Amino acid sequence: MKTLYEQQWFINSVNWLRKHSDFFEKYGYGKSQNVEDFIRNPFEVLRDNCFPFVVKNVKPFSILLRCGFKPYQETRQEEYYAEIKEAFPNVNPDNYWWTYHKYEFKKGKRLFIGNDKFHHIDLIVSEWVTKYPNAAFMFQLLVNLKYYIIPIPFVAIGVRYSKTRYFQLGMGWGTQWQRPGVDDTKCAVLCGKFRFAGYEKELEWNPNSEVFGYWEGNV
Repeated sequence: MKTLYEQQWFINSVNWLRKHSDFFEKYGYGKSQNVEDFIRNPFEVLRDNCFPFVVKNVKPFSILLRCGFKPYQETRQEEYYAEIKEAFPNVNPDNYWWTYHKYEFKKGKRLFIGNDKFHHIDLIVSEWVTKYPNAAFMFQLLVNLKYYIIPIPFVAIGVRYSKTRYFQLGMGWGTQWQRPGVDDTKCAVLCGKFRFAGYEKELEWNPNSEVFGYWEGNV
């Protein structure tokens, strides 16, 4: 069965709207590379630039619970790469790195049950780091503070039921950088997510931010 972005009627509808609506072309289709990309992130330009879809210059804090993951350790990279090669012999793991080790939980408190090789339960209260970190189960509550007093919430849940497949649910104003790599100020963006995803497919869209298996990282 064809997915929505492969249905000709849907493709024709998107192309018609692009041709006849300047608003849709600029704010709806926007930066989309193709119809599949539009399905993944519709109205991205509207969302990222227009209030109330985005609230800029916020101070985000996070309560993050993760159950079941292998914590990042630089000395275990070969072990991580070996797992990828076993599952996907044609994938070059050097092209797909761990991303979570770039983030540090600053000004926060951490409690975990487990050991250096595997965390059974990991609870962190800190400044915001990232959305949708990897684990067998993940729950995150974000509170974006505007003017240090107005709370703007976001809730996310992630369930990984195999090394290559996972489910994500999210709702609210999720935190992101204003302009990654250029502007480190943060904004809260209205978003919703309800999807099942897989490692191999996600590499096509996020080759540098998709971790494999139950390892600590981003998905």
